[in-house]
Amino acid sequence: MTQSIKKITLIVIGIMAFVSLSIQAQGTVSISRTGYYIAPDTDGIQQVFQLVLGEEQNTRQITYSATDVLNYGIAYDALSIAYISDGQLWLQPIHTDEPESLTAVSASEYLHNPVFSPDSQYIAYTDNGVWLLELSTRETRQLLENIPFTTESESVGELRIYSPKQFIWSANGSVAQLVVEIGMWEWATAGIIDLTSGELQMIEEVTYTDILPLYGNRVLIYGNNAMNGNPVLRVAVDDNDINTYDEVLDFTGLLDNVITLFADQAIEIAPGTVRVLGTVMSNEPDSGAFYFDYNLMSNEVLGVSTFTLPTSESSPVNYGTLSSDGALLSMYVEFAWTETGHTFGNLRIADVVTGEEVFALDGHISDFQWQP
Repeated sequence: MTQSIKKITLIVIGIMAFVSLSIQAQGTVSISRTGYYIAPDTDGIQQVFQLVLGEEQNTRQITYSATDVLNYGIAYDALSIAYISDGQLWLQPIHTDEPESLTAVSASEYLHNPVFSPDSQYIAYTDNGVWLLELSTRETRQLLENIPFTTESESVGELRIYSPKQFIWSANGSVAQLVVEIGMWEWATAGIIDLTSGELQMIEEVTYTDILPLYGNRVLIYGNNAMNGNPVLRVAVDDNDINTYDEVLDFTGLLDNVITLFADQAIEIAPGTVRVLGTVMSNEPDSGAFYFDYNLMSNEVLGVSTFTLPTSESSPVNYGTLSSDGALLSMYVEFAWTETGHTFGNLRIADVVTGEEVFALDGHISDFQWQP
């Protein structure tokens, strides 16, 4: 083989490796160090900004909305975001200034972040329920309609507030399902809706629960609180039958001298391996947080660690979301709540394993999101 052929072969292998790392699918993790957040611009209007860790000097404003951006979602291909502002759902290309109005949004409450499908063909958004917008045609259709509480309601048990969480990308490369959060009276659960049939599956017996789609059409069912729900991981082997599941791990005893552990977040850091993160309730004044990795193939806990959240003189610290590889965690110091239900405060990003702070940004920072 000549040197030139060897060189071409190495280039092709390198390109294939890069493409492989960039594929966004269930069970495939792409390390991202790009984040987005909402903060006021020079005129005091809430806008979306982009941050690349290690290149903080290049932080730039993405939206130039005339009114406050209420919430937003990021496309998997990193080429655009969708946001809600001024009664409209907008599509904003990352590298141009002009947004496109996609559709009107009439709701004034229960507005959650829009969600892109992994193939960037759909956007799920809230407007008195959950709607689906097909980007190729700009057509919309309602998937779920909220059932609000009214004085005429026969029972508070009828209350249902739906919001999109994550599309499920099946093994054959199609997008046919959407994970939704289901708000009920004083509690919540999760479900999966079939985009074709409109059939909704809801986790029936476990409250305060989240669903994480896993590699191979399985789903992880997790989440607990002090009043209802045990610290248990459950796995359904078929995302078309999420109420048939097995309890795979009771993590009550993973740490000594604690009252209970609360599983708040979970991501699949490798096919079949999940990282679970949450808070610790103990008799200590500063309980902090914990995480552990669990191999679903071998049913093995790969390690459990605690870490201390940054201190705050006037209020507790509220943590945000894990990065796509589970290595970094966003947090808010001196936090409060926006009118749209987002946490805001001084942003801190920490290394989950070492607990070291890697980035800090003070100000009215809210809704920090990692590039999917």
